[in-house]
Amino acid sequence: MRIKVTPGDFVVTEIVNMDTKAPPERSRYRIYLLEKWGWNTLDAISSIADASRVQAALIGYAGLKDRHARTSQHISVPARYELVSRRDDIRLTFLGFSDDFVSTKVLVGNRFRIRVGGLTGRGAESMSSRAREIRKHGFPNYFDDQRFGSVTPAGDFVAERMARGHLKGALKIHLSEVFPTQKKAERDRRARVAEAWGKWDKVFGLCESEEDRAVAAPLLGGASKKNLLLAINAVPHEAMTRYIAAYQAFIWNEVLRRIVTESGVPFHEVPGKAGPYLFPVQVSCGADRQHAGASLVGSDAWAVFDRGHDETGPARREAGAPLDGGHDGTGPARRAGALFDVGLEIPTVAARLSPCRPEVACEIDKVLSERGLALADFNIRGLRSRYFKSFSRRAWVIPDGLVISVPRPDRENPSEVEVRVSFALPAGSYATMLLKALTVPTSPQGRVL
Repeated sequence: MRIKVTPGDFVVTEIVNMDTKAPPERSRYRIYLLEKWGWNTLDAISSIADASRVQAALIGYAGLKDRHARTSQHISVPARYELVSRRDDIRLTFLGFSDDFVSTKVLVGNRFRIRVGGLTGRGAESMSSRAREIRKHGFPNYFDDQRFGSVTPAGDFVAERMARGHLKGALKIHLSEVFPTQKKAERDRRARVAEAWGKWDKVFGLCESEEDRAVAAPLLGGASKKNLLLAINAVPHEAMTRYIAAYQAFIWNEVLRRIVTESGVPFHEVPGKAGPYLFPVQVSCGADRQHAGASLVGSDAWAVFDRGHDETGPARREAGAPLDGGHDGTGPARRAGALFDVGLEIPTVAARLSPCRPEVACEIDKVLSERGLALADFNIRGLRSRYFKSFSRRAWVIPDGLVISVPRPDRENPSEVEVRVSFALPAGSYATMLLKALTVPTSPQGRVL
């Protein structure tokens, strides 16, 4: 499978639920559509802020979009400002005024159009077969590898070190861990920090950025618990958020892996950066294992993605309608024949867990226990803010409007074939995970129970 050869191969259109028709004289925010390619969201916003002479922190957004894609998303700014862009690859369209700013609270989901190349004819046929299964039964909603950029090559997590009380180890990863994606000069500098670890004056002297020096500065007085906490609290909020999110995602994925494993159906393993992704093969084959009377669709069914949206302007949402017109609790997903409960939710770990089913809480406890942890360990005394916060996330997702085109010769290699895939997913789900699910063989090749 080959994707993202050019930005136009991976088109993402954000879908939000917000009113942009508020009266200008009484509205608090201006709303814009940001279209970009070759830029990630934060860098694009920084460019816009510079061109508009506005602080980047004043610009609201709902989600981070990949630089290796052509993306459309919404941004906001206080109404007294106007935003402009000086670049052709960062385009702004003024949509109107709103009383609300753009944030994850207004994000409904994303619509995707993806070119998938490098396929064999048999592989394309297999994708179509898998698509029929996924339209009926969905796919496991794992966090994908993008979430695990902060995980060390050895598989260490800063947040797990913190939960264990190993603050010095957490700081060492933050200041000295070498990642393959870093430039050589940065890798060499970090290697020297690792060699000097414990000699705090040398560590401080090797820190080049103000942010790193702020973290290392408390250690000049020694590695006491107080100083270690001061150093941890000096880690930039964005970095700490990534560390926490990565570990929460890892534990969440581990719980879902157990659910798939314990289902008793054949599954296929796809390698992942922080553990394999397990995809049931032919989900419908386990129909007889579904507990009678189990609720398959929750009362908070997803809102529809407007089918009139032309992917060039703002999306609209019809409140109360089902996501794809077929999963309203009466269609295939609600049948007793569905293997996995599409209403099942798994919470992310924190000292205070979001409400969940007892069997899910039990699985979380098992996963943590095997790693020598308990929920109480995520209440880390001395942190200036409560970084670990629990939220629930669907374990199983049914995409809206999943369509795969007829195969045609691959643009890069005519001896192979390519297809176009279009669909919509709710906020927080990964298009790349759906692509993994689509390209899993229709017969098990990984571990099978």
